[in-house]
Amino acid sequence: MRLPTTLLLSTSVLAGFAVGCGGSKKPASENTDPVIVPPATDAQASETPEEKFTRQKADAVGKMCERIVDCSVEDAKNSLSPEELTKLDLENTSKQALTECNEAYGAGPMSPRQVVDLRECLSQPTQCPDFMACLSKLSPGSKTATP
Repeated sequence: MRLPTTLLLSTSVLAGFAVGCGGSKKPASENTDPVIVPPATDAQASETPEEKFTRQKADAVGKMCERIVDCSVEDAKNSLSPEELTKLDLENTSKQALTECNEAYGAGPMSPRQVVDLRECLSQPTQCPDFMACLSKLSPGSKTATP
């Protein structure tokens, strides 16, 4: 049995996000909270731009997948019966879902703008519905995304 609605919803929302090359454009007035980037380590200071992008993408995708799985677990606990939760085996299912998410979105193409926008979604302390709404804005098919 798979994790319920949130993971399925996130997969469909992110399908366009991971495939498209666009990102969302926000007016300067909306970008009041800068994304905080930790200082570079010695190894990171010598990275090529491609290596830096790959590291930042992997970090953002990993954190995104963790939040999506956490939201899915929360949804399951709120919507399933105790028997269904036992059958679902959340611990093992969550690990599998996290691995699948990282493999799917870590290997997919993302533009630098998408990575920045994803990091912005991750930096906001939001509830699951707000986080999923932020992710949906990153899809090229959304009203705020650019072609």
